[in-house]
Amino acid sequence: MSKLTKQEQLMRDNMLKKRGGISFEPNTRNVVTPDEAKTKFHKTTKMRFLELKLHKPIQEIICNGKSIYDLEAELNKLIFPEKVDVTTISKWRVMINESFWKDFKEPTKE
Repeated sequence: MSKLTKQEQLMRDNMLKKRGGISFEPNTRNVVTPDEAKTKFHKTTKMRFLELKLHKPIQEIICNGKSIYDLEAELNKLIFPEKVDVTTISKWRVMINESFWKDFKEPTKE
């Protein structure tokens, strides 16, 4: 790919964002489509921190069948400086579940 000027890069980025479903790899300008993404949902920094700390994917940590209150108590014992709130866990579960079921939605009829 040839070198683009700053203005050309901004135009390219805006066009890609308008198309939707396209994002950029962290700290790079490489385009990542949803099919190439490692997960179907956006991970927050706290999610990544938990994955590194517990050596498990966030889906296994959050969606393990425990109640959100038990999970909050367990996670807050493990990670002292960062606290995980019940509402945060609930939002993460919703985000993970929606990303999973998005593939199974009925196609729209035109």
